[in-house]
Amino acid sequence: MKIEVLISTMHQSNMDIFSKMNIKSDALAVNQCDHEYRVERVINNCNVFRMISLFDRGLSKSRNLAIHNSSADICVIADDDLFYENNYVEIIIEAYKKNPDADIIAFSVPSSNKERPTKILKKTNVNVLQSMKLASFQLTFRRKRIVDNQISFNTLFGAGSIYVCGEENIFLIECFRKGLKVKFVNIRIASVDHKESTWFQGFNELYLKTKGAMFYEMSSTFWLPLILQFAIRKYKLYQSSFSLLNAMKYLFKGGFEYKSILLKGKV
Repeated sequence: MKIEVLISTMHQSNMDIFSKMNIKSDALAVNQCDHEYRVERVINNCNVFRMISLFDRGLSKSRNLAIHNSSADICVIADDDLFYENNYVEIIIEAYKKNPDADIIAFSVPSSNKERPTKILKKTNVNVLQSMKLASFQLTFRRKRIVDNQISFNTLFGAGSIYVCGEENIFLIECFRKGLKVKFVNIRIASVDHKESTWFQGFNELYLKTKGAMFYEMSSTFWLPLILQFAIRKYKLYQSSFSLLNAMKYLFKGGFEYKSILLKGKV
């Protein structure tokens, strides 16, 4: 079972990122920067480290390019602020052997920032609502199942895109729509250094509009109640900046703007 870590990163000038992340398997880094080139290096006559550097921007574009260029059985989604456990390869392989019906397995990846903790799910079998708690860097998947079902990250969402987050939620929703099975295994494969975010600047107008657009993409039928529950449930986190009505205004605005984008794309 071939494992490959797919890293989204920016402005790397060398191949040091693989050792900094403690990579012990094959790995592919998509490096969005100001030049274009490809580098491949074999480590210890075993692991292959590759880097694709290009001008393009956008986290989802980076993820999709990495998946397209991978040939692994199991892909591991990664950001460049992760540090992997020495035995993460064995953990992942063992989890897929124990869960042969799983198409996607999420693992525990603790955060160094107590204000930005990653979620620990209580159940092994993940449903749609539980998937909303997962971060992209917790995800691993059988590449063939993703490719065969023509599933990809929505390039309108994610850092560097029109809408700054939500790409992993939309990705998982599409997986559920295609009948894929998602599981959570509460074993640590890495830790994430969450000292600062490249996109989250608090509950501002852009963040709320992004959430509204994300809910519309997730369900054009139930996006309005999804907005309502989010606005109420997260009120304490944004009440110093927005009233409930103002927050809902921006959430609705994001949904309607995204709907307009979709309609224009169909013309």
